[in-house]
Amino acid sequence: MTLKNPTCGDVINLEINVSDEKITDIGFTGEGCTISQSSASMMTDAVLSKTITESLEMAQIFSDMVMGQKRSAEDLEKLGDAAILSSVMQFPARIKCATLCWWALRKSLGEEVDD
Repeated sequence: MTLKNPTCGDVINLEINVSDEKITDIGFTGEGCTISQSSASMMTDAVLSKTITESLEMAQIFSDMVMGQKRSAEDLEKLGDAAILSSVMQFPARIKCATLCWWALRKSLGEEVDD
């Protein structure tokens, strides 16, 4: 699944293997800013070995977090290192950079999303 952020040129190509409803392998290639690449790296670590349901929930938690919506500490803990990107909400132009890989994850797992 390849997604692009036309406003700044970020590109993420996400490859996922799923077996028995679990992510068994995940990787990405891409170009772009540090935020988009860091977010993708942290996301791949966070969702590896998670179920599709867990991964989609994590994607929603991440999206809510960077949009400034309150989430419980327990929810943020599910994100692992990716929770450090919560400060992105202070820079609206960077939200799409941080969420691009999470949108690619959602689309790859069959969720209907608008990119």
